[in-house]
Amino acid sequence: MNITSILKLATAFVAFSISAHAAEVFSVTTSGTDYPVTTAANFNAVDADGNFTNPYNTFGNPPDTGSGSGVVISTNFDGANSAINTGDQITAGTTKTTYFGPKFYAGVNREVWQQSGTALHSNGNGYRLRSNNVSATLIGTAQVGTAQVGTAAVAQVGVEGDADYAPAVPASADYVPASADYEAATGNGGLPLQTRVIYMFDADTSILSGADDNLRFSESDTLTAKLAVAGQMGPNRAIVTNAQGAVTRSNNMASLATYRAVVKANGEYYAGSLYSVDLAALPDVGSDVQDMLENGYDATWTLMPNIEKSSHSMGQETNLIVDTSADASTVAGKYLTNITQVGFLLETESNVNTGGYNFGVRQFIANATPASASHPIEWSQDFTSPLNFLTTTTAGGSKVYDGAVDPANLLTGTEVPQVGEPGDADYAPAVPHAFKWSTSGAGLTATPASTITQANGQVVLALNGTRADPGAVKVHMIGPGTTNARRVRPPSHETTFVFDLINWKDGQADINIQTYGHDGFVRSVISPSGNVKYTTYLTNYTHTNFDNYPGPSKLRNNTNNPGIVILDGGTVDPAASEVTVDISGNAEGTVVLNGDAVESVTITNYGSGYTAEPTLTWTGMSVDPTVSFNYETDNINRQNVVSTSMRDKTGDGDHNDPEDLPGSLLNDGQILTYIQSYDNADDSISYYYSLDDADPVFITKLTAADHSPNGNGFFDVSTGNKYGQPNNQNAVAIEYKQWGDPGGQAASFAINSVTVALSDDDRDGVVNLEDAFPNDRFETADSDSDGVGDNSDQHPGYNDSAVAAIDAAAQSAGDSTFSYFVSDSEDDYSYSIGGGGIEQSVYDAVVAARDAALLAQATAEANEATAIADLAAAPTLAAVEQTVMDARAGSTRIDVSGGVASITLTLEETSDLGDWSSPTTTDHNIQLSAPAGSNFYRFKIAD
Repeated sequence: MNITSILKLATAFVAFSISAHAAEVFSVTTSGTDYPVTTAANFNAVDADGNFTNPYNTFGNPPDTGSGSGVVISTNFDGANSAINTGDQITAGTTKTTYFGPKFYAGVNREVWQQSGTALHSNGNGYRLRSNNVSATLIGTAQVGTAQVGTAAVAQVGVEGDADYAPAVPASADYVPASADYEAATGNGGLPLQTRVIYMFDADTSILSGADDNLRFSESDTLTAKLAVAGQMGPNRAIVTNAQGAVTRSNNMASLATYRAVVKANGEYYAGSLYSVDLAALPDVGSDVQDMLENGYDATWTLMPNIEKSSHSMGQETNLIVDTSADASTVAGKYLTNITQVGFLLETESNVNTGGYNFGVRQFIANATPASASHPIEWSQDFTSPLNFLTTTTAGGSKVYDGAVDPANLLTGTEVPQVGEPGDADYAPAVPHAFKWSTSGAGLTATPASTITQANGQVVLALNGTRADPGAVKVHMIGPGTTNARRVRPPSHETTFVFDLINWKDGQADINIQTYGHDGFVRSVISPSGNVKYTTYLTNYTHTNFDNYPGPSKLRNNTNNPGIVILDGGTVDPAASEVTVDISGNAEGTVVLNGDAVESVTITNYGSGYTAEPTLTWTGMSVDPTVSFNYETDNINRQNVVSTSMRDKTGDGDHNDPEDLPGSLLNDGQILTYIQSYDNADDSISYYYSLDDADPVFITKLTAADHSPNGNGFFDVSTGNKYGQPNNQNAVAIEYKQWGDPGGQAASFAINSVTVALSDDDRDGVVNLEDAFPNDRFETADSDSDGVGDNSDQHPGYNDSAVAAIDAAAQSAGDSTFSYFVSDSEDDYSYSIGGGGIEQSVYDAVVAARDAALLAQATAEANEATAIADLAAAPTLAAVEQTVMDARAGSTRIDVSGGVASITLTLEETSDLGDWSSPTTTDHNIQLSAPAGSNFYRFKIAD
């Protein structure tokens, strides 16, 4: 399957579940027998004053005369031309039924008229696919044997000249007769009848900020549905017969039932994940209502091109089939933009049945997010407002403040709970912890004390000269948190730190920058020279299988979730003296019995290194217990996974050459911008820096495989430590610590700002810092640096503007004039054409390409001329004849004129048989008639 970039349709940030910005853009729920259609009696009901009592009858339409049988979908899907509007009255014969649900667009592909789509109420399974009785004749039978191939011979009819005469016709060359057992297929060839129905609804765009805004999927946006499946579609429903013994309702009516969410984005239709109903599990009474869930952002969506068709050829239309081949074009939901419609696609295969069935959706809800909405992961702190965390500290501890708010219990739970109700005398609103800052470090209470002060929009950390931990100070912040499970990739984002290097260069102190999330942390240690060391950390990960975590792990040590869980205690062998268990790998445990069954296993060694489920070998059991497992990783720290430098004197981009590391890059008074960029596409973290607002310079990249703990990924390292106190603490922690004796030199720096922002503005899967066109989702690279993206570059590898200038000059001036002009204008560095500066290398490359093309053209023309000359020189028949007649040296051609061949014989005479140098010659003429045609002559002297 082709997972394409946005440029071909667009490859998902997996869910980041904080989503205050998501919005419900469509919702419909069918009900009883009342909505979205109802009976004529209910629709037309009035009170004593003649007012309609049905709350949905607000359209002013003529009275219904129908039975509330719904809106029948019997034509193909044709986009806007397939609309059913709120208030439409559907006429069928002499009846009318009013539809008062939301506007929808629908269409059907089907084998026979017995299948259709219908919009009804919940009792009829809602927006549904309806299959009526299907006879055995409709299903038919499969072909038996092999059919004839080609055409058989046809015998002659009558006698030539007779009125009914027809000549014999031989069999075709590929003719093979049908096998003796051949029987043609009937009906649908013995196959179930396929039916596909699509329903699409307009998304609510009223929440958009303006014409430039559009709907997209954010991390927690979902499309949910209640899928109603009639029990008779499966094999469990009892067959119902009437008093006469006729079957009125059968079972096992379907052999397939599927559901897919569908969206329309950027004018194209995309199908979501396939859900297939387990028909064997359906109940024997009523319908089974199953909850469908598609995470729009996380899902892979398959393009359905050419889905809109006005034609409807029974059994032939396939525009509602979703391509599942390797050639299918797919796109990650995170790339879908301009979502205008949402809906779903239903499909069944109907078997022979009596009574029919309904398969549909009773509720459908879709969420999406305006592109203009800010993302919850984004925040910024510039320290221009006073933070009272400076006023109170405790030795080695920390305390959180928020302006004037300093409640005593602020460090417990997730927030300060609300007190009372609005209007009450004791009312106090809840105080969330997120984005609160705190301080810590032994340096704050040392003598002399290190300090943390705030002024002029900065927080200044100054050390007192005490080396290492005794003099260290630290500021840290509570993050937004997440409700996600572990090992879920957040969206691509950048955490940007702006520092003022005050007394920095000679302070012999490092900045430790750490961001912490649900899955662990990543730390940078920046030294005054510009060298950087990186550490990564995984918070203990608990899991029950190795499907999404390959290990290594150990058996879990937890009372409520033990490493080995006994699901069924099995049966102890009465003859056994004891029961033991051997655990493959290096874990060990003892068996605890409860009567004649195993109650638990007390693990005495939790083992290590498990990458797959261990094997348990029991002794003393006649029936082994059934078990499951719980695993954990413990905390994993990878210290100094990369040591590198901000310096790159060689310019090769790796920052690790010997000459890169020594020396000093960072100096007092400079503004250092340090960027930690998380890339969702490959779960990597890249680092950049700039000095004094210069363009960012790449430092290094930490990959999941090479640098994350155990090589199993980074995931969330930005939203705070979820289980700390307070919750989500240390989302950002910045520590200043001396490692050497500065000799009286002060050490201080300031934090100007910290910002977390999404880093893929055009949602093309390439973060802004690596995207040559960060606001154009169709372009990501410019290999020749000509300002034209590779995907639309007419001259890849060459500067388009230079090529255009050369071409324009050549076209207007002619090659000779142009060459003179260029030669006359050249200098040592470039050719100045039309006032522009075309680089020598660019010009040379274009000219070389032109010369190569001209040479190829000249060679082709020369080859063509040679071929024409060779053809002209080919011998004619006359030339062949002449060659034959003149085959002997000294022979004479015989010319023919007027049908007479004139032959001249020259006799040579000499008096000296050995000397023929000057013979006497005598000519003798002979004339022969030369009949028309080709005739060849030669002389022969008789023996």
